[in-house]
Amino acid sequence: MIDGMKVQVLGTKFNVNAYSEEKQFTTALLEGAVRVTAGNRQVTLKPGQESAFSPKAGSLKQYEGDMESAVAWKNGIITFKNDELSAVMRDLGRWYDVDVAYEPGLDKEIHVTGAMRKQEHLSQALKILELTAGVHFTVEGRTVKVSR
Repeated sequence: MIDGMKVQVLGTKFNVNAYSEEKQFTTALLEGAVRVTAGNRQVTLKPGQESAFSPKAGSLKQYEGDMESAVAWKNGIITFKNDELSAVMRDLGRWYDVDVAYEPGLDKEIHVTGAMRKQEHLSQALKILELTAGVHFTVEGRTVKVSR
């Protein structure tokens, strides 16, 4: 409090997903406001909105988001909603600190929907994916091999 003026920070809750190997970077806003700028394009997010920036295309879009999925990791859950298998495996690779190798010619654009607790052992997570994606996994050291 200064001379009758009070400044109170109410807080902003948001999530940024910006890994260099991903096709796009996303920002999800739960509370407050966030401005995202990419090149000469700028969007201001309101609670419940997301933005996606594609570095390769240079595009920035704003849309109503899926806040449950955006912050699931904070609640100890990994969620996938019609995500490509290759994106799911990149996430699991980061989480479990493993490398992923694919059988030559395997379609990595298989789409996967599901959820799992982050506390699951790698073997259990892979069993869940085997059932939902119709692929097979073998683990050799720190490498997970994906095949049909």
